[in-house]
Parts: sequence; C-alpha cells; structure tokens
Amino acid sequence: MRPGTALTAAIEEIFGPGVIQADGSVNRLALGEVVFDDPVRLRALEGLVHPEVRAWIAARVDTLGSGGEDGVVVVEAIKLLQSPLRDLATEIWVVTCSPEVQRRRLVSDRGYTPEQVEARLRAQPDFAPGTGVRLIQNDGSPAELAGTVEREWNRFLAAET
Repeated sequence: MRPGTALTAAIEEIFGPGVIQADGSVNRLALGEVVFDDPVRLRALEGLVHPEVRAWIAARVDTLGSGGEDGVVVVEAIKLLQSPLRDLATEIWVVTCSPEVQRRRLVSDRGYTPEQVEARLRAQPDFAPGTGVRLIQNDGSPAELAGTVEREWNRFLAAET
C-alpha cells in the first residue's frame, strides 16, 4: 500500500480520498474506520490486498528456493491460517495474548478507542491454529517475548540440523 502503486490507487478509488494521506500513502487508521464495521467493505479491501500480498510472498519464497539459497521468510499475517499461503509454510508460529491484554495494547500502544478496538476484534477470524503450529504466549513485556522467540528460534534451528 505504498504511494503510487496500483493497489493504493484502487483503494482510493473504492474507499475515497479520505483514506489517503498527503504523501500518497494509505492512512490505515482512516481506512480501518471505513471497513471494520462493514463486513462487505472489509471483504472488498481484503479482495484487493490479499492477492497482492500472496503474490509478493510467493515470489520471495520462489526467489530463495530457486537461487539455491537457504533462507527463511518470516510472514506476519493475521489471516495466514485461513490463506493459501499456509501451504507454503514449513513452520507456522502464532504469537497470541489474552483478550484483555490485546484490548489494553490496542488502546495504549495504538491509541484506538474502545469502540475501534471492538470493531477490529470482531473482524478477526476465529482462532483455530490446528496442528503443526507453534504457539507463543505474549502476555508479558517485549523483552519477555524476545526471550521466548529466541528460545523457540534456537529450538527450530537445532531441529533443522
């Protein structure tokens, strides 16, 4: 959703100039106000964004694999588990926290109102990770999360060798 891209132009065309900032980038907060209480508009946005994201990620994975390189592609995607991208993953990690912590962080870290928080939470898919998913609980501090991720990363590397 960078300035000057076809995706940004399509977002502006469908959702209006009010979701575009002066520098031409998408104002995510304004866009959220337009889509998170309207499932039809949210699906329209997802229909624009998700294919672009999937294509970019698939191309990156192909580049690593076809170049004879060993590499890791980390994808942060809230709907990965409901996406065809799941099939590209050899390892899926899900970082989760309690609903209370999630609400508190959205208010304190992002400045959302309680109403904005609830609209976003309603728009999220139900969480059902399935098998083969490494769950990381994140109710603590950023330092605690970093320590947990580092331990899990080291376990992952040890299992790969």
